[in-house]
Amino acid sequence: MPWTFYLNMTNGTPRTLELVQQHLSWGYWYRGDEDDAAPISIAPNQTLQVLGVRAASGSATGYECTAVWADVVPGGEKAFGTIDFGIDVPYSKSNSSRMHWIAPLKVDGWSDIPSSGHNFVRSVTVSVEGGALVARDTTATPATGDGTSAKTQNAGADGGVTQESDGAAGKKPVNDEDDRRHAAWLAAFDAANPDLRNYEEVLTLPEVQSFNVIENLPKVPELPPTRVLLARTKPLTIPHSEWSGFADPIFTTRYSRDIFVKDYVALAVHAINCNPRDVISLAPGETYTYRKRTEVTLFIRTLETNTWSLKTALSAEGTNPTQTAKVAASIESTFGVEKVLEDSTNRVVEEVLEETFKAPDDHGQLIVPYVFSMIALIYRIRKDPAVPPELMAVSEWARFQIETAFNV
Repeated sequence: MPWTFYLNMTNGTPRTLELVQQHLSWGYWYRGDEDDAAPISIAPNQTLQVLGVRAASGSATGYECTAVWADVVPGGEKAFGTIDFGIDVPYSKSNSSRMHWIAPLKVDGWSDIPSSGHNFVRSVTVSVEGGALVARDTTATPATGDGTSAKTQNAGADGGVTQESDGAAGKKPVNDEDDRRHAAWLAAFDAANPDLRNYEEVLTLPEVQSFNVIENLPKVPELPPTRVLLARTKPLTIPHSEWSGFADPIFTTRYSRDIFVKDYVALAVHAINCNPRDVISLAPGETYTYRKRTEVTLFIRTLETNTWSLKTALSAEGTNPTQTAKVAASIESTFGVEKVLEDSTNRVVEEVLEETFKAPDDHGQLIVPYVFSMIALIYRIRKDPAVPPELMAVSEWARFQIETAFNV
């Protein structure tokens, strides 16, 4: 089965909620499990599946769409509000969804979809309170991302939605080729890249003095690539005299550092990635000029919520500005990275130079924009040898974008 999302809506207002805007970025409209079935309006006192979307089978692009509903306002009366919905379920990064208002809609209970998974059914009930729209999330079962599609929806006794799925509720089809392919990609990804939290694993990457991006371009297209972490620099031990230039979230005083910390070690990792949604497919003899800056998934995305960024560590209150400047300059000059005191970036800052590609007359081409990034890390090494090195701070910056043509 394809990756899918369905939105069921109960209109408890006295007015029709009219679909006023829709946009499909990736995938296919799939309301009622029918291709090209776009979102719809909903009359008062109805419960309908108002939106469905699916990913293209066999692709690595996932699905992404938005839709807006507004109440149809009788002459001389005021509008209740406008519902703005959006969802993005990509192939290799975290999922996201939203339901909010273009005033004065209030949304109760809407929670983002899980960061993993790719099949979801959500239900909302829209009503009017105090002359304004109120939308409540009435999904019967918390979304896990593994649910099957719901072809029919019936209003429940509580005004919510009862979902009837094609198969056993909550079970994945074991013969789903898209699921198997994605699971295989995830397994290959985990096997090909060390865990950045594990210092010893990171040291298994090839150590390089200088990194040549051209030599590290993939020889065959893999969308997205499984091997993302390519090489590392030699570790840099930060001198004890510069420890006051950055903060430690665990050992917050100089005294505790002197007692428990042996060293702080910095190193950088060279990474590559691409966004399958920005890949261009050329027919034989076709010409295309690539001029877009592509956005990629940061490798450190799963670490950002639990680990400080370099900017946070180096800019924390109480740090010594003089020593901070020394630490930043040392990291920048040693690893060849600029502006370590800035936030992570998932696309190059500079404008991309236009490049024109022409496919041979006898076969097509894939134009893949690869983004090379630099990941800077600081590890804490305790004096207690029983405690392994701990990742204390990490940031990642996109540095180069190179478009590569593959004959297909």
